[in-house]
Amino acid sequence: MDNIHKLSSGEFHIFSDVEGHPIDLCRTQPALHQPVIVGSGTLCVGVVLFKAVAKNIYEIWADDRHIRSVDDHIYGSLDRMDPQRWVITPTRGNSEYTIETLDRRAWSDPGGAPGCEHKLYLHSVWQPIGPQQTFTIQPA
Repeated sequence: MDNIHKLSSGEFHIFSDVEGHPIDLCRTQPALHQPVIVGSGTLCVGVVLFKAVAKNIYEIWADDRHIRSVDDHIYGSLDRMDPQRWVITPTRGNSEYTIETLDRRAWSDPGGAPGCEHKLYLHSVWQPIGPQQTFTIQPA
């Protein structure tokens, strides 16, 4: 994938660059908010371009849930709110990106074994950007 910004919408898999594990939702129990985690299975994530805002601002959906932040945590949500907008920016190579809130807090992977206790969180963008804040995005 040469440049995600040329795509209007589609389904993608997102992988953490810490150890290459896929991003998933913790589905241990039905809930309004399911944490976004580093898992062992692949989650098909729909990335929808927000054309009216800018070329690199997206809504992210998974399992009919919109991905949103609550404080410093990231969830798949069934809330009936406007979906959150995310800035997806290429960092290096053809498929590595940061995924940030509009106020520059990036998805961050603390590392550890895959599973529901391995939650992603938001943190200020670090300089230089390391693998804890970059994610590989590939077409599903």
